Amino acid sequence: MQEMTSIEIGTAMEGGYFGGIINVNGTHKGIIWAPKKEGQIKSIILPSGKIVEGAGSPNDCLANMKALIDAGSQAAKQISELSINGFTDWVIPSRDVLELGYRHLKPGHYKNYCSWRDGENSNSVPQGWLYTEDSPAQTTLDIFKDGSDEAFDLAWYWSSTVLPKGNTAFIQDFIYGSQDYHDLSAECRVRAVRLIQLDS
Repeated sequence: MQEMTSIEIGTAMEGGYFGGIINVNGTHKGIIWAPKKEGQIKSIILPSGKIVEGAGSPNDCLANMKALIDAGSQAAKQISELSINGFTDWVIPSRDVLELGYRHLKPGHYKNYCSWRDGENSNSVPQGWLYTEDSPAQTTLDIFKDGSDEAFDLAWYWSSTVLPKGNTAFIQDFIYGSQDYHDLSAECRVRAVRLIQLDS
């Protein structure tokens, strides 16, 4: 296990890059973003009209993934079959894990949209609060800046967190930071992630 306080955002480790800490059912987990080349796809989650049950967690990626795979999601199946740098436990990030991707690794320099409750994250460690126009700022890590090898695209990304009706899921915009939801049949980016145990 790794000491939380000794890890800097963007550190190469555990098959990818460290991206912060999330609280999952009372346990602190380290977020590891997959290398972009091997761990990012562009996909729908499910065809129009399909319903997902049991994928409503804002922080538990594993529970959401199981529900998505059980519902027949090819995107979830594809991510679950990844083998990157010797690791095979990759998942689609939940809503609050994905939010930390933007908060810590924002690729561009645009002002944040900061409407409604964009940025609120009760499961991040420390807990995240609402974005302002200038916070979060563009990442200082060159490899994650727009146009670099590991940068998130200036586009919408899927989370694995499905809303109660079962046919829409939360998405995160990596241009302005907007958080929204969309029908599962929309095509968005998916960036694989894995969660690792950390010492408290």
